[in-house]
Amino acid sequence: MSTASKERQARLYNIVKKLFPKVMQQIFKECVSPRGLQGKYKQKFITIDFTENEISLMETLPNIDDFTIELCYKILRYENVLQEPSCKWGNVPHDTEVEIGDDIQRILNATNDVINRKSEEISELYYEEFQNRTQQVLKRVDEYLLQDTCLQLYQTIHSSDINISGMLQELTLMQEINDATIYISPLDKNRCAKCSMVVMEVFPMIMQGLMAQTGTPAKTLYTDIMGNYPFRRKLNKIELDMVDTLMTDEYTKIDVSLSYKIIVNFVKLLPIPPPSRQWGSNPNNIELKIGDDIEPVGERIDAYMNKPKNNGYAHEVEQCKTCVLDPATEKKLLDARADIEQLKEKFRFVIGNPGKEIHIFIGKSTEAAIEKIRAEEDLKEGYTQMKIIIHEVDDSEDVVHRINSLKEDLNHVNSENIFFKGAEKGSIILFIDVKNKVVLNDGLFQSEVSNFIQKLFKFCKLTCYFRTQTYAVIASAAEEFGEPKINLPEKSHRNMLDGKQRTCGC
Repeated sequence: MSTASKERQARLYNIVKKLFPKVMQQIFKECVSPRGLQGKYKQKFITIDFTENEISLMETLPNIDDFTIELCYKILRYENVLQEPSCKWGNVPHDTEVEIGDDIQRILNATNDVINRKSEEISELYYEEFQNRTQQVLKRVDEYLLQDTCLQLYQTIHSSDINISGMLQELTLMQEINDATIYISPLDKNRCAKCSMVVMEVFPMIMQGLMAQTGTPAKTLYTDIMGNYPFRRKLNKIELDMVDTLMTDEYTKIDVSLSYKIIVNFVKLLPIPPPSRQWGSNPNNIELKIGDDIEPVGERIDAYMNKPKNNGYAHEVEQCKTCVLDPATEKKLLDARADIEQLKEKFRFVIGNPGKEIHIFIGKSTEAAIEKIRAEEDLKEGYTQMKIIIHEVDDSEDVVHRINSLKEDLNHVNSENIFFKGAEKGSIILFIDVKNKVVLNDGLFQSEVSNFIQKLFKFCKLTCYFRTQTYAVIASAAEEFGEPKINLPEKSHRNMLDGKQRTCGC
């Protein structure tokens, strides 16, 4: 880690700490009356979930000199005084999108990027581009406010002396700006928290119960897992720590994801009947085997395990539905849910004529896979298993079969950096192997994924159900442990959004 990269990181944090809050405060005062907000707050007309620090700041109204970026953002959105960015809140604005809402989103994104980026990732090029983008945003904000204050403040902060070690220490304490639970109504919050309770508490109990029901001692399973190097190598550190608990806590610490991987890969030890379409496929409404229920879980699991009605998993779900959650528990559940999902838009591109925009998101599983490659030198020459889930396209069995029948053609026209292995239903799920050198290079990864999806639409003549834009999620496919199952075509019926199909003209 070079001294130069540390200084660049400290200087970027100085902008996040001293400049961005002042810019947000300027926008805030233009859009919201601090004195009027004070009256609303005192009369308890504002239902935002403030942190303890934010409550202290709200008590200082009409003074907003210490308002944070996040607090300004929360109130601006709550008061609904800004037009939503074209890309929607929480995403990455296109270069051509330059309204004030777009630039507020850019400030949020830049702040989070500085918080999350390691110093060795802050090259001289990245540093210069960050400064240039910041100046462009500030110029537009000044135009919006009919002043030149923001750019002047930038020049002052940019040229000031800083305590590098002190800045870097403060940066480690910064938390990412997250608006996942800001604008949910109290009733919807409560429902969301209860759903989270089912997913995070009841579902793991079901999977643990199914494994224990097989009669295989947890210690025996531990021995087999530790002796299976190909399987063990695909587990991350958190999963390996959970495997260790098989020796001390039986199955009680194994989460849903790891349970699924173990059940699929250790069939002889854990003889749980597989789904009708085998593991990894989405069961339809008439498939009622116990393996089908592990995904859309239902009362049949209680029957399979001979559990009484008043002491089974269906009863646990009902208890979650009817229980009364105190505010602290509700917040804990919602925070845990937000931590699990954490999808971030990485890039977007246009396909077809007229152009339709696809927004590409990645989640924690992809980021974890990338970090593992960075950490292990011997992995950098290999491939990473990924899947791309494309929404709002025709995902009938016939279409999936057509995509799979063209696998060789797609691999022939694609570069050697991406190898297409097959597709499944569930929107359209595409399984690919990507060279690790590509995964580690943001620009190359973006180019390769964009080209792959564009060629897929063109070769397979995919039918789109979206008018102007949709999204796709890239996730790690390490849990699939092998080739996807390819289903034979069958009759499929789908209600179109407006009764018409739209074929992307690529």
